[in-house]
Amino acid sequence: MKMSKKSLENLHKKVMDHWYTNLMIAYAGELSIDDVGSPSCDYCKRFGYYVKDTCACCPVCLRTGRTGCNNTPWEDVVFNLPYYYVKNNKRSVKTIIEEIEFLESLREDEV
Repeated sequence: MKMSKKSLENLHKKVMDHWYTNLMIAYAGELSIDDVGSPSCDYCKRFGYYVKDTCACCPVCLRTGRTGCNNTPWEDVVFNLPYYYVKNNKRSVKTIIEEIEFLESLREDEV
């Protein structure tokens, strides 16, 4: 599933916009698995995670060699989701910032 550089940049921008929105949701204390799970991920939608249960062409998978965002800060985001909504949950905010930094670093791989 080779994509043009422009298409990949646009996809990356959508993913980053989503995670910056998640950061604002976490500050408000309303983050849930629906906000961070694979159904909400444009990479998962584009690279066929649901169709083939593989992420082989996903930039995250290409970086880590693992499917499902394993071995990325995303695991910590999910692990630190509050059971009860807590305004400005510091753990959730911190792990989302780490996920954003990881995803931003993927742009280096695209060059």
